[in-house]
Amino acid sequence: MGGLCTAITQNVADLLTTTAVESMLCNSEFLMLLNLKENERHLLETELGISPNLMQYISNPDCGCGLLKFGNRVIPCDGRLPKDSAMYQLFNTNFHELAKIRKNQVKGEVKKPEFLYGQLDSSDS
Repeated sequence: MGGLCTAITQNVADLLTTTAVESMLCNSEFLMLLNLKENERHLLETELGISPNLMQYISNPDCGCGLLKFGNRVIPCDGRLPKDSAMYQLFNTNFHELAKIRKNQVKGEVKKPEFLYGQLDSSDS
């Protein structure tokens, strides 16, 4: 058919309340699972056949860590980035960190990252 379905959710339990959505989840060739609540881990362990040993990787992991499911293979993943890297600054979604950075930028204490805004000349600062 050539179709590609992409979805993102924070509440896996909601997905499993509808048969059609449950089928899409169970038939997905790729899943990235991050921190999940105990009841959601149990549901996925049952639905996807993930071993209890692997489930520990989505039980209060560090930010960016979890499990990747490719077809019938499930592997632990560590997607953490160094906080001083350009990639971290670009993809950071930590509200508290971003609020602190923006507050310091308003005060003029932190320069905007050059990789996002280009070389800043003296007229821009």
